[in-house]
Parts: sequence; C-alpha cells; structure tokens
Amino acid sequence: MALTRALICLLLFGWIFPTAAGNDQLRPTYVVAVEADDVVSRVLFRAIEKEFPVSIVYRDYPSFDAILDSVEKGESDFAANVTYTVERERRFDYSKPTNIEYTYLYSYSEIALGDLKTIGVPKDTIYSQLIEEHYPEIETVEYQGYSKAIARPSPYWKAEKWMVLLTQSISSNQCC
Repeated sequence: MALTRALICLLLFGWIFPTAAGNDQLRPTYVVAVEADDVVSRVLFRAIEKEFPVSIVYRDYPSFDAILDSVEKGESDFAANVTYTVERERRFDYSKPTNIEYTYLYSYSEIALGDLKTIGVPKDTIYSQLIEEHYPEIETVEYQGYSKAIARPSPYWKAEKWMVLLTQSISSNQCC
C-alpha cells in the first residue's frame, strides 16, 4: 500500500513538476525590461535563469521611465535597479526587504564626496532629488546610459563622479 502511494506521488509530481532539463517548453518565460547597456540586470537575471526553471527574455527600452512604464502596463514582468520610494510603491510590487542595497560612486580620480562640485546620475531616477536634498552645493548632471556617461568627449565629463546603482527589483506580478 505504501509503495503504491509512493509511486502515485512520484507520477503526480513528475507530471506536475517536470524537470527543467528535458522540458524547456514548460518553463515559464519572463520579460525583463532593460536599457541596452544594462549589464547588471542581465547578470542578475542570468543567474536566476540558471538556478530556477525559468526562461528570461530581455526587452530594451530607451529610458528608465520607459522601463517603469513597461512594467506598470504589463509589457514586461520585471525591472531591476529600481530604488524604493513611497510613490513607486503605489505603482509596483517590490521584493522584500527594501532599501538594504548600497549605492556606489565611481570616479577616475580619488576625489572625496565632500569635495565634489558635480556628480553624474542616471536620468529619470531619484538620485538627482536625493543629492539636491542632502548635498545642495553639488550640481547633478543626468546621463542616459552608462556608456554615454563615460564616453570621451562627452557633455557628461563635466561630472567628477558617477553613481553606479545596484538596487531593488520590482515586479508587475503580485507576490506572496
């Protein structure tokens, strides 16, 4: 009797939860919204794809606002590197916990934060507002994509440092 139950369980679980290796067509596919030069999101979601039985498709968008809009409209399932704000929480489901990530400053020189006169921040992000609130003496220069920020010559080279962001992921799907 116990053996029969065990075989039935194995058959059911094998049918309901097929292995990912032999059943790629049964793997759910998720669309991740990214900018063309967003390497961090691609690395993050490739790791998820290797660890879990899911497939990831990347869809490029021209700006950060377009990425957020695509998630909100359901055109994409996820966006990474999205800082938590109360306003955004009204629009999106955030993975928990929030605001435990670090934000890094990147520079070609050894200039200290207190000595900065200008800083480059990703366009359409909350970082301009945060710098203005906490460091009103520092001018912000918005850039559209990391590759444009570091390209020489570029209007962005006015910035002495650039913000490199590793932040929360948001999802268009309701979660747990």
